[in-house]
Parts: sequence; C-alpha cells; structure tokens
Amino acid sequence: MKGIDLINKLFDKLIALIGKISIILLIILVILVVGHCLLKFYGKSISKTIALEQTLRIMEPEKPDKIIAAVNKVVCWASVKYLDNKERVQIIVPTKRWFQLSSQLEVKKRIREMLSSEDFRLFLMDNLVSYRFVSKPDYYHNQFVLTGTRI
Repeated sequence: MKGIDLINKLFDKLIALIGKISIILLIILVILVVGHCLLKFYGKSISKTIALEQTLRIMEPEKPDKIIAAVNKVVCWASVKYLDNKERVQIIVPTKRWFQLSSQLEVKKRIREMLSSEDFRLFLMDNLVSYRFVSKPDYYHNQFVLTGTRI
C-alpha cells in the first residue's frame, strides 16, 4: 500500500510540474507575440503598413523559388511611419532579415524593381494621396527609405 501511495504522490507532483511548465511556456509565448507586435507596429500606421506588405508581396509561382520566398519574408517587415505630426511620411522596406549579416544582391534587386513598379505607385496614390514622394528611394543601412512630404 505504501508503494502505491508513493507512486500517487510522485504522479501528483509530476502533473503539478507539467502544469507549471506549460504556464511558463504560455507566458513566454505571449511575451514574444507582444514583443513582435511592438517591434513591427510601434510608432507606425498599422493599416497602411499592412496594405504596404500586401502590395509588395510577390505571388508564389507553381514551382518553389528561393529568391521569391526570401523577398516575401523580408518584405513582411516593411512599414509606413509618420513624422513631424504627419507632415512627413516614411516608407521603410528592409532588404534583409534582422538576423542576417548582409542583404542578398538578388533580393535587393527584386525589392528595387517592386518599388519602381506600377502596383507600388498605385498603392501610393490610393493610400497616401496627400503626400508627394521623391522619384527614387534612398538605400542605406540595408533598407530602402522613401520619404514623402505633405502637399
């Protein structure tokens, strides 16, 4: 009888330990999701940023293409940021992910093509009508930055 009681106590302790570990993992997951949202959207226009991401995403072809997959992963961090009480707006499109040391040349070339495309100009005309943009985006610190001023 003592052996069964000992096994029941150990089993109860094991269940309690598993419960505590799962709660800790859930808290860590929530912290990661909140941190991701803060990094991506803090100080930026959420609706314009989401529209920019959808505009810059390339449709995946039937056969897998590593460059298109890399471009889609990088472009998901593009953002629209208002400056000086909405007198200026910046469109920031990174060319590498945060853990990469440098940008890939082909990814950078594809993103530059997308920024000069007709779809991107339509995005600017639809979503940021009251701003005038320079003709070419500036490239520095592994990202393209397009700055517009209020008309």
